Amino acid sequence: MADIKKLLEAFEERIKPLSIEEFDRLADEFKNRETAKLVNSEKYKRATDEEKFNLLIEAYSKGTNRVSRYIERRRAGLPEVYKENPEMAKLTQKIFVSGRRLPKHYLGDTEDSYLWQIKHGVAKYPKAYQQYLQSRREAEILFPDSPKFETQLKNLWAIGLLLQKVNEPRLWRGEPPVFEIEFSLAEYARVRGYADKEIKRSGKFFEELKKDLITGAKTTYTLKDVIIDGKKYTIYGVPNFYMLAEPAEKKGKWKIRINEFYKDKFLPGGQFYGIPAEVIADREIGNDICNFIEIIKRFEGNWEGVEGVFSLSVSTVIESITDSQEAISRPSEAYKLLAKCLTYAYNKDLLEAVRFFTPNLKRSKAVEDLSLFELWGYEDFKAEVLRPLKLDDIRESRIKFYSDRQRMEPAEVIEIKPEEIASEELALTPSSEAGKLGK
Repeated sequence: MADIKKLLEAFEERIKPLSIEEFDRLADEFKNRETAKLVNSEKYKRATDEEKFNLLIEAYSKGTNRVSRYIERRRAGLPEVYKENPEMAKLTQKIFVSGRRLPKHYLGDTEDSYLWQIKHGVAKYPKAYQQYLQSRREAEILFPDSPKFETQLKNLWAIGLLLQKVNEPRLWRGEPPVFEIEFSLAEYARVRGYADKEIKRSGKFFEELKKDLITGAKTTYTLKDVIIDGKKYTIYGVPNFYMLAEPAEKKGKWKIRINEFYKDKFLPGGQFYGIPAEVIADREIGNDICNFIEIIKRFEGNWEGVEGVFSLSVSTVIESITDSQEAISRPSEAYKLLAKCLTYAYNKDLLEAVRFFTPNLKRSKAVEDLSLFELWGYEDFKAEVLRPLKLDDIRESRIKFYSDRQRMEPAEVIEIKPEEIASEELALTPSSEAGKLGK
């Protein structure tokens, strides 16, 4: 009885309306935070008076919007973020690091499927479902359109957010979670960042969202050179994360049932890492930033049961988020991509600071103002960060991510315990459990 009483008290606390005093306090807190963050940034310090005025207005508006979003979430009981399991992050990163497949990635076909090259293996898409990707009849298809690989991270995040929305009230009522969701295409579109005005007009984007849902349900993957318990394996038949039922009626409800193996990985819990809902809804970002966000949410905090903030080699980070050979092979392009990702994460309040290290972790250099990456070119970065570390190539350095500057170590020379160095292979490899699925 005591447990039920506690649940009721907690639920009442969640839905209690804000008083005028609480609203004013929250508004001041959010606005002051955005303004202070801006005023202390190099971007603001280097701006003209007119630019400073516009930046302050923008910061004030951003603070106001944050208050509004907070109140909406509180009233509706909706989660702020969908928190992804780190094991799921490893697997999706292995599969979805690449963007859209081009004709050069087409590998041919089998009796029942088309085959597409991905960075770490092969994707297989059934011929029977090609009609959903292109309008021509299967018999007339000379060259198949690629499935929607490039937006599958967003698709899985959106499904997770919808699943969390269903299960959160069940949690408060003390009911077991469910692993099946029902939603209209309009509901799904809202999670993916489409406004009601756009949804009412309908349009081509609905067909693209359908392709996302069907690609996620119908594509299977073969992953090569996966490390499990120190040995290499090839994994077949991964992943089919969910089963999908498409309604016959245009405005009917879609149904998704999470496949048995992945059930717990789609639900919120203490072991998960946060993906902000506004990032899921951001239609402008590509897979490179999506993969980067998954990396920082895994490695900024508690990882593999070891407390601490872990360093990764910059080359591993770049190879984990893109298959662009320019970014992988050229230091200046690697910097440009990393700077873009760091700037995005900073503007979305996902990161506060980073620290770069020499390969042996004996020397380090912090960047506590990430707005600098909007201003620095690669030569500026080399002068400010790499030369103090006696390095000439950003790919040779290691990096740590911090969402709180107070957690940064103050010393320039730091001794790191061996167990605090994250395995580069684990950063890219599915879990051993995922490996068992394909055996």
